[in-house]
Amino acid sequence: FPSHDIGGRVEEEISRHKIVMEYQEKVFNKFKIPLNRFYHNFNYSGMGPKITHIVQNLCNIVDYFIILDIDICPLKETFVDEIIDKLKDKKTLYGGAQQSNHIEVNNSKNHLYASLSFFGISSELYKKLDSPSFQYNNRGDVAEEIAWRVEEKGYNLCLTFPSSFVPTTIDEQKKFGVPEYWDLGNGHKFGLGTTYGDLVFHATMQALPRSTEIFIDKCKKIISN
Repeated sequence: FPSHDIGGRVEEEISRHKIVMEYQEKVFNKFKIPLNRFYHNFNYSGMGPKITHIVQNLCNIVDYFIILDIDICPLKETFVDEIIDKLKDKKTLYGGAQQSNHIEVNNSKNHLYASLSFFGISSELYKKLDSPSFQYNNRGDVAEEIAWRVEEKGYNLCLTFPSSFVPTTIDEQKKFGVPEYWDLGNGHKFGLGTTYGDLVFHATMQALPRSTEIFIDKCKKIISN
């Protein structure tokens, strides 16, 4: 965050982000899943360049990347195994279904891709795609270019769709300028708190205090079960 914004709303958000990360770690610890966390100063560059830097520098060291936002938690201990099972053919890109809805390509805004908030790829496939940037461009949002490359080169795009979601309230929509939900263009929707299949829960829009509450509540239920 810009230094001049520290205080007030931004300071409150940072405080909640720390709690979100704490509970995410508790869930990963419960399932005995290792969690590697990367910190980034957004004053210098966005998410796309940061993830590109990480993947390009580690793709000769690790076999698979599973990338998650801080406000995502697995719902079961087989989480990693199930994702690796999809990636191990070295031909498949995997993730939560997402659609940018604001970028038009070939007279259409309907293009599903693997969201960077819940994203898996093998190093081998990434190299086959010519190691593209995760940065947004004229035909896609962050990480969407990866899906475009997969389609163009004839590889596999495997998406998990929302099985349920929590919509925002009218007051939240007015106060924070957010929609009630986002449309995937095929009858599926995702929102403030979204369950993808039976695999992960994503409490997006952390600028909204209720998103933090929803995430903590979900984590507590997972931990106590």
